[in-house]
Amino acid sequence: MYKKRGLSIKNVKKLQTLIALILLSGFCFTSILETTKANAANFDDMNLLIGYIPHVQFTPLYVGIEKGIFQKYGINLKIDYSFGRDIFGLLMAEKADFALTDSDELIISCEKGMGLKSFFQYYQDFPISMVALNQNVKPEDLYGKKIGLPDFYGTNYIGTLLFVNRYGLANKTEIVKIGYTQIQSLVSKKVDVVACYYNNEPIQLRLQGYKITEWKIKDFSNLVGGSFVSSEKNLKNKHDQFSRLIKALTESIEYTNSNRDEALDIAYRTIGSLQPQMREFWKEVLNATLQLIYGKDPVGSLNTERYRSTVSILFNLNFIKSEMNPSLFLEFIK
Repeated sequence: MYKKRGLSIKNVKKLQTLIALILLSGFCFTSILETTKANAANFDDMNLLIGYIPHVQFTPLYVGIEKGIFQKYGINLKIDYSFGRDIFGLLMAEKADFALTDSDELIISCEKGMGLKSFFQYYQDFPISMVALNQNVKPEDLYGKKIGLPDFYGTNYIGTLLFVNRYGLANKTEIVKIGYTQIQSLVSKKVDVVACYYNNEPIQLRLQGYKITEWKIKDFSNLVGGSFVSSEKNLKNKHDQFSRLIKALTESIEYTNSNRDEALDIAYRTIGSLQPQMREFWKEVLNATLQLIYGKDPVGSLNTERYRSTVSILFNLNFIKSEMNPSLFLEFIK
Protein backbone atom coordinates (compact mmCIF):
# COMPACT_ATOMS: atom_id res chain seq x y z
CA MET A 1 0.00 0.00 0.00
CA TYR A 2 1.41 3.38 -1.06
CA LYS A 3 2.10 5.79 1.83
CA LYS A 4 2.32 9.57 1.48
CA ARG A 5 5.61 10.93 2.91
CA GLY A 6 6.52 14.43 4.19
CA LEU A 7 9.29 16.18 6.10
CA SER A 8 9.18 15.96 9.84
CA ILE A 9 9.44 19.14 11.93
CA LYS A 10 12.92 18.05 12.99
CA ASN A 11 14.08 17.66 9.38
CA VAL A 12 12.53 20.99 8.40
CA LYS A 13 14.58 22.72 11.10
CA LYS A 14 17.75 21.00 9.88
CA LEU A 15 17.02 22.12 6.33
CA GLN A 16 16.39 25.69 7.47
CA THR A 17 19.68 25.67 9.39
CA LEU A 18 21.56 24.33 6.35
CA ILE A 19 20.07 27.01 4.08
CA ALA A 20 20.97 29.69 6.61
CA LEU A 21 24.56 28.44 6.77
CA ILE A 22 24.84 28.44 2.97
CA LEU A 23 23.51 31.99 2.77
CA LEU A 24 25.83 33.09 5.57
CA SER A 25 28.83 31.47 3.85
CA GLY A 26 27.98 33.27 0.64
CA PHE A 27 27.71 36.56 2.49
CA CYS A 28 31.05 35.98 4.24
CA PHE A 29 32.75 35.04 0.96
CA THR A 30 31.38 38.18 -0.69
CA SER A 31 32.61 40.25 2.26
CA ILE A 32 36.08 38.70 2.01
CA LEU A 33 36.24 39.47 -1.71
CA GLU A 34 35.13 43.05 -1.10
CA THR A 35 37.70 43.44 1.70
CA THR A 36 40.45 41.98 -0.50
CA LYS A 37 39.54 44.37 -3.31
CA ALA A 38 39.50 47.30 -0.89
CA ASN A 39 42.90 46.34 0.52
CA ALA A 40 44.34 45.91 -2.97
CA ALA A 41 43.03 49.35 -3.86
CA ASN A 42 44.94 50.78 -0.89
CA PHE A 43 48.27 49.47 -2.22
CA ASP A 44 50.38 51.66 -4.48
CA ASP A 45 51.87 49.71 -7.38
CA MET A 46 55.56 50.51 -7.77
CA ASN A 47 57.58 49.12 -10.66
CA LEU A 48 61.32 48.55 -10.21
CA LEU A 49 63.70 48.18 -13.16
CA ILE A 50 66.85 46.09 -12.75
CA GLY A 51 69.22 45.77 -15.68
CA TYR A 52 70.13 42.20 -14.88
CA ILE A 53 68.61 38.76 -14.30
CA PRO A 54 67.02 37.44 -11.06
CA HIS A 55 69.92 36.95 -8.66
CA VAL A 56 70.77 36.35 -5.00
CA GLN A 57 72.22 39.87 -4.72
CA PHE A 58 68.62 41.11 -4.83
CA THR A 59 67.49 38.84 -1.99
CA PRO A 60 66.31 41.69 0.30
CA LEU A 61 63.75 42.59 -2.36
CA TYR A 62 62.47 39.02 -2.55
CA VAL A 63 62.30 38.87 1.24
CA GLY A 64 60.36 42.13 1.40
CA ILE A 65 57.83 40.83 -1.10
CA GLU A 66 57.32 37.35 0.39
CA LYS A 67 57.25 38.51 4.02
CA GLY A 68 54.71 41.23 3.20
CA ILE A 69 57.02 44.05 4.26
CA PHE A 70 56.30 46.18 1.19
CA GLN A 71 52.56 45.62 1.60
CA LYS A 72 52.90 46.59 5.26
CA TYR A 73 53.87 50.03 3.96
CA GLY A 74 51.11 50.06 1.35
CA ILE A 75 53.30 49.10 -1.61
CA ASN A 76 52.79 46.39 -4.20
CA LEU A 77 56.33 45.99 -5.59
CA LYS A 78 56.85 44.57 -9.07
CA ILE A 79 60.32 43.87 -10.48
CA ASP A 80 61.11 44.14 -14.19
CA TYR A 81 64.47 42.63 -15.16
CA SER A 82 65.22 44.93 -18.08
CA PHE A 83 68.52 43.42 -19.22
CA GLY A 84 69.80 45.35 -22.22
CA ARG A 85 67.00 47.93 -22.14
CA ASP A 86 67.26 51.70 -21.78
CA ILE A 87 66.47 51.93 -18.08
CA PHE A 88 67.02 55.67 -17.81
CA GLY A 89 64.86 56.29 -20.87
CA LEU A 90 62.06 54.24 -19.32
CA LEU A 91 62.32 56.24 -16.08
CA MET A 92 62.22 59.54 -17.92
CA ALA A 93 59.19 58.37 -19.90
CA GLU A 94 57.50 57.37 -16.60
CA LYS A 95 57.27 53.73 -17.68
CA ALA A 96 58.59 52.72 -14.27
CA ASP A 97 58.81 54.22 -10.80
CA PHE A 98 62.45 53.55 -9.94
CA ALA A 99 65.53 51.55 -10.91
CA LEU A 100 68.68 50.06 -9.43
CA THR A 101 71.78 51.41 -11.14
CA ASP A 102 75.50 52.05 -10.69
CA SER A 103 76.72 55.39 -9.34
CA ASP A 104 78.83 56.14 -12.42
CA GLU A 105 75.82 55.74 -14.71
CA LEU A 106 73.74 58.06 -12.52
CA ILE A 107 76.41 60.78 -12.48
CA ILE A 108 76.99 60.55 -16.23
CA SER A 109 73.22 60.80 -16.79
CA CYS A 110 73.16 63.93 -14.64
CA GLU A 111 75.71 65.62 -16.89
CA LYS A 112 73.42 64.79 -19.81
CA GLY A 113 70.54 66.56 -18.06
CA MET A 114 68.31 63.51 -17.62
CA GLY A 115 66.92 64.71 -14.30
CA LEU A 116 67.42 61.47 -12.37
CA LYS A 117 68.27 61.28 -8.68
CA SER A 118 69.37 58.66 -6.19
CA PHE A 119 67.18 58.32 -3.09
CA PHE A 120 68.40 55.09 -1.43
CA GLN A 121 71.90 53.60 -1.34
CA TYR A 122 72.01 49.84 -2.00
CA TYR A 123 75.73 49.06 -2.19
CA GLN A 124 77.66 51.44 0.03
CA ASP A 125 80.96 50.18 -1.35
CA PHE A 126 82.18 49.73 -4.91
CA PRO A 127 81.64 46.03 -5.77
CA ILE A 128 84.54 45.33 -8.15
CA SER A 129 87.60 43.17 -7.42
CA MET A 130 90.65 42.34 -9.50
CA VAL A 131 91.63 38.69 -9.23
CA ALA A 132 94.75 36.71 -10.16
CA LEU A 133 95.41 32.99 -9.76
CA ASN A 134 97.87 31.96 -7.05
CA GLN A 135 98.37 33.60 -3.69
CA ASN A 136 100.64 36.53 -2.87
CA VAL A 137 100.76 37.94 -6.40
CA LYS A 138 102.19 41.46 -6.28
CA PRO A 139 101.27 44.27 -8.68
CA GLU A 140 104.81 44.31 -10.09
CA ASP A 141 104.37 40.63 -11.00
CA LEU A 142 101.82 41.77 -13.56
CA TYR A 143 104.21 43.71 -15.77
CA GLY A 144 103.71 42.56 -19.35
CA LYS A 145 100.59 40.56 -18.39
CA LYS A 146 96.99 40.68 -19.67
CA ILE A 147 94.04 42.04 -17.72
CA GLY A 148 90.64 40.77 -18.84
CA LEU A 149 87.34 42.60 -18.43
CA PRO A 150 83.83 42.19 -19.90
CA ASP A 151 83.97 45.37 -22.00
CA PHE A 152 85.44 48.85 -22.17
CA TYR A 153 82.62 50.58 -20.30
CA GLY A 154 80.72 50.29 -17.05
CA THR A 155 81.65 49.32 -13.53
CA ASN A 156 84.22 46.65 -14.40
CA TYR A 157 86.02 49.07 -16.72
CA ILE A 158 86.14 51.79 -14.07
CA GLY A 159 87.45 49.30 -11.53
CA THR A 160 90.17 48.21 -13.95
CA LEU A 161 91.27 51.80 -14.58
CA LEU A 162 91.43 52.51 -10.86
CA PHE A 163 93.50 49.36 -10.36
CA VAL A 164 96.08 50.05 -13.07
CA ASN A 165 96.38 53.70 -12.01
CA ARG A 166 96.77 52.77 -8.36
CA TYR A 167 99.65 50.37 -9.02
CA GLY A 168 101.30 52.08 -11.98
CA LEU A 169 100.27 49.41 -14.48
CA ALA A 170 98.69 51.62 -17.13
CA ASN A 171 101.52 51.28 -19.63
CA LYS A 172 102.84 47.96 -18.38
CA THR A 173 99.84 45.69 -18.94
CA GLU A 174 97.50 44.87 -21.80
CA ILE A 175 93.78 45.26 -21.14
CA VAL A 176 91.63 42.93 -23.25
CA LYS A 177 87.91 42.32 -23.68
CA ILE A 178 86.81 38.82 -22.65
CA GLY A 179 83.06 39.24 -22.15
CA TYR A 180 81.58 37.61 -19.07
CA THR A 181 84.04 34.70 -19.12
CA GLN A 182 86.21 35.81 -16.22
CA ILE A 183 86.65 32.42 -14.57
CA GLN A 184 87.17 30.47 -17.79
CA SER A 185 89.61 33.04 -19.13
CA LEU A 186 91.58 33.12 -15.88
CA VAL A 187 91.73 29.36 -15.34
CA SER A 188 92.69 28.70 -18.97
CA LYS A 189 95.39 31.38 -18.63
CA LYS A 190 94.00 33.38 -21.50
CA VAL A 191 94.52 36.36 -19.19
CA ASP A 192 96.43 36.84 -15.95
CA VAL A 193 94.02 39.09 -14.04
CA VAL A 194 90.28 39.66 -14.35
CA ALA A 195 87.89 42.40 -13.27
CA CYS A 196 84.84 40.90 -11.60
CA TYR A 197 82.24 41.37 -8.90
CA TYR A 198 83.40 41.01 -5.31
CA ASN A 199 80.29 38.98 -4.46
CA ASN A 200 80.57 36.49 -7.32
CA GLU A 201 83.67 35.18 -9.13
CA PRO A 202 86.17 35.29 -6.22
CA ILE A 203 83.76 33.15 -4.20
CA GLN A 204 83.38 30.65 -7.04
CA LEU A 205 87.13 30.34 -7.48
CA ARG A 206 87.80 29.74 -3.79
CA LEU A 207 85.05 27.13 -3.53
CA GLN A 208 86.51 25.38 -6.56
CA GLY A 209 89.79 25.09 -4.69
CA TYR A 210 91.80 27.79 -6.45
CA LYS A 211 94.25 29.93 -4.51
CA ILE A 212 93.82 33.53 -5.58
CA THR A 213 95.04 37.04 -4.94
CA GLU A 214 92.21 39.55 -4.74
CA TRP A 215 92.48 43.33 -4.87
CA LYS A 216 89.22 44.89 -3.67
CA ILE A 217 88.73 48.30 -5.24
CA LYS A 218 86.76 49.36 -2.15
CA ASP A 219 89.92 48.94 -0.05
CA PHE A 220 91.68 51.85 -1.75
CA SER A 221 88.94 53.86 -3.47
CA ASN A 222 86.07 55.90 -2.05
CA LEU A 223 83.96 55.24 -5.13
CA VAL A 224 80.39 54.55 -4.07
CA GLY A 225 78.31 51.58 -5.21
CA GLY A 226 74.89 51.23 -6.81
CA SER A 227 71.69 52.86 -5.60
CA PHE A 228 67.98 53.16 -6.29
CA VAL A 229 67.13 56.11 -8.53
CA SER A 230 64.06 57.79 -9.94
CA SER A 231 63.11 60.88 -11.89
CA GLU A 232 62.83 64.24 -10.16
CA LYS A 233 59.20 64.40 -11.24
CA ASN A 234 58.38 61.02 -9.69
CA LEU A 235 60.19 61.83 -6.46
CA LYS A 236 58.27 65.09 -6.16
CA ASN A 237 54.81 63.85 -7.15
CA LYS A 238 55.01 60.57 -5.20
CA HIS A 239 56.89 61.78 -2.15
CA ASP A 240 54.74 59.82 0.30
CA GLN A 241 55.14 56.60 -1.71
CA PHE A 242 58.91 56.94 -1.81
CA SER A 243 59.03 57.75 1.89
CA ARG A 244 57.19 54.50 2.60
CA LEU A 245 59.34 52.65 0.07
CA ILE A 246 62.52 53.68 1.90
CA LYS A 247 61.12 52.30 5.15
CA ALA A 248 60.15 49.05 3.43
CA LEU A 249 63.57 48.67 1.78
CA THR A 250 65.33 49.29 5.08
CA GLU A 251 63.19 46.77 6.95
CA SER A 252 63.61 44.18 4.18
CA ILE A 253 67.39 44.53 4.31
CA GLU A 254 67.46 44.30 8.10
CA TYR A 255 65.23 41.21 8.09
CA THR A 256 67.47 39.57 5.48
CA ASN A 257 70.58 40.32 7.52
CA SER A 258 69.07 38.88 10.70
CA ASN A 259 67.55 35.79 9.02
CA ARG A 260 70.04 34.77 6.35
CA ASP A 261 69.10 31.11 6.02
CA GLU A 262 65.41 31.93 5.68
CA ALA A 263 66.27 34.74 3.26
CA LEU A 264 68.23 32.34 1.07
CA ASP A 265 65.28 29.93 1.09
CA ILE A 266 63.11 32.78 -0.16
CA ALA A 267 65.65 33.59 -2.88
CA TYR A 268 65.61 29.95 -3.98
CA ARG A 269 61.81 29.97 -4.21
CA THR A 270 61.68 33.32 -5.98
CA ILE A 271 64.41 32.69 -8.55
CA GLY A 272 63.44 29.07 -9.10
CA SER A 273 66.57 27.98 -10.99
CA LEU A 274 69.15 27.82 -8.19
CA GLN A 275 70.56 24.32 -7.74
CA PRO A 276 70.45 22.75 -4.25
CA GLN A 277 74.07 21.58 -4.51
CA MET A 278 75.15 25.21 -5.03
CA ARG A 279 73.65 26.42 -1.75
CA GLU A 280 77.05 26.96 -0.08
CA PHE A 281 78.08 29.22 -2.96
CA TRP A 282 74.85 31.22 -2.91
CA LYS A 283 75.08 31.57 0.87
CA GLU A 284 78.52 33.15 0.47
CA VAL A 285 77.18 35.40 -2.30
CA LEU A 286 74.45 36.62 0.04
CA ASN A 287 76.97 37.20 2.85
CA ALA A 288 79.26 39.20 0.53
CA THR A 289 76.29 41.17 -0.79
CA LEU A 290 75.29 42.16 2.73
CA GLN A 291 78.88 43.30 3.35
CA LEU A 292 78.48 45.69 0.42
CA ILE A 293 75.10 46.89 1.68
CA TYR A 294 76.27 47.41 5.26
CA GLY A 295 79.10 49.92 5.48
CA LYS A 296 80.08 52.75 7.74
CA ASP A 297 76.83 54.61 7.12
CA PRO A 298 73.28 53.63 8.10
CA VAL A 299 71.50 51.32 5.65
CA GLY A 300 70.25 53.18 2.61
CA SER A 301 71.71 56.57 3.55
CA LEU A 302 73.31 58.76 0.89
CA ASN A 303 76.81 59.98 1.75
CA THR A 304 77.34 63.32 0.03
CA GLU A 305 81.11 63.30 0.53
CA ARG A 306 81.48 59.85 -1.00
CA TYR A 307 79.49 61.00 -4.00
CA ARG A 308 81.68 64.09 -4.21
CA SER A 309 84.72 61.79 -4.29
CA THR A 310 83.05 59.64 -6.93
CA VAL A 311 82.44 62.70 -9.09
CA SER A 312 86.12 63.66 -8.80
CA ILE A 313 87.22 60.13 -9.72
CA LEU A 314 84.99 60.03 -12.79
CA PHE A 315 86.20 63.50 -13.80
CA ASN A 316 89.85 62.47 -13.49
CA LEU A 317 89.13 59.37 -15.57
CA ASN A 318 87.50 61.58 -18.25
CA PHE A 319 84.03 60.06 -17.90
CA ILE A 320 82.51 63.49 -17.23
CA LYS A 321 83.53 66.99 -18.32
CA SER A 322 82.97 68.87 -15.06
CA GLU A 323 82.81 68.23 -11.32
CA MET A 324 79.14 68.74 -10.50
CA ASN A 325 77.59 69.22 -7.08
CA PRO A 326 76.08 65.97 -5.69
CA SER A 327 72.91 67.89 -4.82
CA LEU A 328 72.07 67.70 -8.53
CA PHE A 329 71.58 63.93 -8.40
CA LEU A 330 70.84 63.12 -4.74
CA GLU A 331 67.39 63.31 -3.16
CA PHE A 332 67.08 63.14 0.61
CA ILE A 333 63.61 61.91 1.56
CA LYS A 334 62.30 61.90 5.11
